[in-house]
Amino acid sequence: VARMYGYENIPSKELSGDMPEKIDQSLFDLIYNTKKALAAAGLTEVQTYSFYSSVVLNHLKYDKSELVKIANPISSETEYMRNHLWPNLVETVVKNVKQGYNDIAIFEIGKVYIPRENDLPRESYKLAVALMNGSDNPIQERAALAKRLQKTVHLGGGPKVEGANLDHLEGVFEIKSLFHPNRFTTVSVGDKPIGVLAEVHPRFLNKFGIDKRVAILEIALEPVIQFF
Repeated sequence: VARMYGYENIPSKELSGDMPEKIDQSLFDLIYNTKKALAAAGLTEVQTYSFYSSVVLNHLKYDKSELVKIANPISSETEYMRNHLWPNLVETVVKNVKQGYNDIAIFEIGKVYIPRENDLPRESYKLAVALMNGSDNPIQERAALAKRLQKTVHLGGGPKVEGANLDHLEGVFEIKSLFHPNRFTTVSVGDKPIGVLAEVHPRFLNKFGIDKRVAILEIALEPVIQFF
């Protein structure tokens, strides 16, 4: 109707009311800059499903009661939401190995879902990186990448790789069964652990048919915003 009548024939009118407050975009600015930094470092971005596949769940042997379960999943492969990114990245590494690739460096930034009693699940953004290139010490390369990332996105006093106590990490898996007992450490902001830098346990990898070493880095992004 407006087109037929002619927009030029409709008088302009000043809007009333208060101007809306500016939306805080700091998290999305951090995500954008982090992606650019990782891509510049030679990593490939991947996007995995927000669910754990039945294969990953079976290999994790994780207590499903601690995961968010979909009330009406479309299949058994979309029944449980992920609470970490790195297991899906390991599955992606496996798929690439089967295609003949032996030098793999991938990352993902996405949401994880933490169940809360009598409330909706809590959603938060995490960054995960996986590296497999036949190196004897991939976790050392991963630590170097973490420090380079900190400098590139100008985090200043942001994440630090230190300590080896994962007891206070929210939702962390059983260390003895999933991470190498002597090749893991926490990533902290101040005194708050926000993630883990680790080599995946060979027993877990062997279930996927991988006999090479895979290093992973996973951190929560929200605590980093204050340094961005």
